[in-house]
Amino acid sequence: LLLRTPKKHEWPWEMPFLADLLRWLRALTWTQEPGSVTFLELALDFEEFAERTLPHAPQAKFKGTTLSLQERGRVLRLAMNSVQRLVTKGQLHPTRIITR
Repeated sequence: LLLRTPKKHEWPWEMPFLADLLRWLRALTWTQEPGSVTFLELALDFEEFAERTLPHAPQAKFKGTTLSLQERGRVLRLAMNSVQRLVTKGQLHPTRIITR
């Protein structure tokens, strides 16, 4: 997986979050069986793997609060979409993301 260096508007979070996210994505093992996983499940897995919480969304008004479970899933989806736009070679994940 190769990424181009993001511009500030393309990656509004801190760079250590990008490094942790890429490390986590490289370590994930995706099943070949049909099924689904939610962004909430992925967010909790990321937090366990990276030993850190997900950061607030860039547009968050209150950044000193703990993120709700729903917000954690939403932030991970936003971050993965941002990373996807930076990919120059390879595949971020092996399947299509369904956003509902």
